[in-house]
Amino acid sequence: MQRKAEKMKNKSYLFVLLAFILTSVSCATPKAQISDVPQVADNMAIGKLYVGPFLDNRKGGNADTTILGTKRGGYGNPLGRVHDKRGADEFVREHLINVARGSNIFADRKPDTVIVKKQDNKWIVETNTTPQNNRLILVGIINQLSVETGYSRGTYVNIDLELISSTDGKTLWASKLIGKKTGGMGRGIFEDVDKLKNWLAKTLQGAALEKFTLQEFQNIIGTAREQTKK
Repeated sequence: MQRKAEKMKNKSYLFVLLAFILTSVSCATPKAQISDVPQVADNMAIGKLYVGPFLDNRKGGNADTTILGTKRGGYGNPLGRVHDKRGADEFVREHLINVARGSNIFADRKPDTVIVKKQDNKWIVETNTTPQNNRLILVGIINQLSVETGYSRGTYVNIDLELISSTDGKTLWASKLIGKKTGGMGRGIFEDVDKLKNWLAKTLQGAALEKFTLQEFQNIIGTAREQTKK
């Protein structure tokens, strides 16, 4: 009976220790830095920007665009998915708008009257109205966007960015948006979906902030705004 009691006691210790580890890992999951940033005042902005679209080219364009990550169990098997029902395009657009506004850029989604599409490796802009203040458009191609958890955890962002003219689609600036954050053991299938999305958002935001605060980038959108005042 004493040996049985000791076994039960040891199991209790192991359960408490496991619960502590899982709680610690969960609490260590990074949170998004920026959320729903208000629009910067027009007279305080350094320039104006439309954001999107972002073409989802993951797996050659054959990926389920709502999947942002995978929660894995034993042997790396995918036992759960991290979804955003709006799709990767809107996920990226939302966070880039917030980062732009946080960088004193007047930014929002393009109006429905402006159609932007990729054709013959070039961006085409179609509109039946005069583009608002010759505002530039930030577009991109999503090559990689994911958050993974299982044996290890990581977030991965690889997006081709282009700043194009709203009048003729001409590329004025191009760059790679690269972000990668890894760390620790995850909770696998038990990891919280919202925390994983926040972690991916933080990685995306951090990479975007580096681009939007570049003097070259700010000069281009600032110049476009000054030209409309002439």
